[in-house]
Amino acid sequence: LRWSEHEVLVSGAEGEAVVQVNGLPSELAALAAVVRQQAEQLGIGSRMVSAAGLGMHTLILAPAEPERQARLLAGIREYAYRAGSSVVLRRRPEALDAHVDVMGTPPSTVDLLRRIKHEFDPDSRLAPGRFAGWY
Repeated sequence: LRWSEHEVLVSGAEGEAVVQVNGLPSELAALAAVVRQQAEQLGIGSRMVSAAGLGMHTLILAPAEPERQARLLAGIREYAYRAGSSVVLRRRPEALDAHVDVMGTPPSTVDLLRRIKHEFDPDSRLAPGRFAGWY
């Protein structure tokens, strides 16, 4: 598989939400089962592209009503956070913003991140609002 082919697989299309979950490789099977079960319950198609050895999983959620996509994302986040994984919402339909906290739960290192950001960007010129809610 070439990187260009991989990029196509993990980019998502119009209306799809792309969620990256990073965690232990040993959690892949459980994560896949949770996503499959919750997506089926909500009637949302989904697919997963994984670099299993690295614990990097990209979930692509099919277009659906924003409320249903938000419920699925909440379930994925809940499972991932309990498993000690991180979740990044990489792409989403604009309508989803009204139903989810795009950044999710701040990491335990958020104070350190704020100090580093302030050290390198004391006037907050770089990517203003990019991490709104965290800093």
